[in-house]
Amino acid sequence: MMTNTKTLIEEDIQAFNNYFDEFIERETANIKPLTSAMQIFKGKQIRPRLGILIAKCFSSLNVNHFDFLISVELIHNASLCHDDVLDEADLRRSQDTFNKIFGNSTAILMGDFLLTLALAKLSDIDNNELNRIFSYAMKQLIQGEIMQNLNLYNLPTIEQYIAKSRDKTAVLFELVAKACTFYINNADEQTKQAVQDFAMYLGILFQIVDDIKNFKSDDGKPILNDLREGVLTLPLIYLAQDYPQIMEIFDKADITDEDVLNVRALLDKYNSLDKAVEFANDYKLNALKNLEFFPENEYKAALAELTQSVFNRI
Repeated sequence: MMTNTKTLIEEDIQAFNNYFDEFIERETANIKPLTSAMQIFKGKQIRPRLGILIAKCFSSLNVNHFDFLISVELIHNASLCHDDVLDEADLRRSQDTFNKIFGNSTAILMGDFLLTLALAKLSDIDNNELNRIFSYAMKQLIQGEIMQNLNLYNLPTIEQYIAKSRDKTAVLFELVAKACTFYINNADEQTKQAVQDFAMYLGILFQIVDDIKNFKSDDGKPILNDLREGVLTLPLIYLAQDYPQIMEIFDKADITDEDVLNVRALLDKYNSLDKAVEFANDYKLNALKNLEFFPENEYKAALAELTQSVFNRI
């Protein structure tokens, strides 16, 4: 039986958003023009939804869940502020980016400010181990961004691509899941590990799907924007395996519009996008397999639906 995920936790998401907004209102009274613009970062809120569903699948929500979920969202939003500056991006979800509105310097400072807010909110929870896993996750996230920028126009192996995807994206999904396990008392260690593994596979799936979508230009960004910026992702790895000559384009520091059109045609010719979709499907199935350890209830069904919905974004 299919579960309507949004309806199932709609009240919880609303309570979370109210709690989040109250915290931001309190902490940012002097910079209202900036915090008002943070609405551009509000998307599907997949990380809070993930945390709420895991919590309710195993037990129930408490204020600590909301506190660490706010911290995760603030870290995520900070990374978006910084990403858009690094990428020189003008659009996010078809809206002007923070740096387009306020300039690069202010966007960088805003990202830094959001990170300090994340740490401040986390301090409301008296748990040193939770602080430790958050610190490690932030290190991984920033390390992933650094490695990506050090390897622009370099074609990674599939293993390197997955490692980067885990550091840049899946790390926050894993962080949500691991934090949730701190409040699961009715599960053994194997089950708690399955919770973390589920989130890891879901997070990597999310990144693979985003990278495939970049070739379809339906997310408010120019088509093949990653290629233009030198970020070579899974479809291009598959293309290079079948058509090694494509490396002549990847090795160029200035990729032209003609190059982009040629790459797009070659992706179709060699079915590179289809191969990337098959790879994404494997990660979807791996995520779903870990749900076998979860209790049988409507929240488990909703987590399966959430996983499928991520895949269906392709």
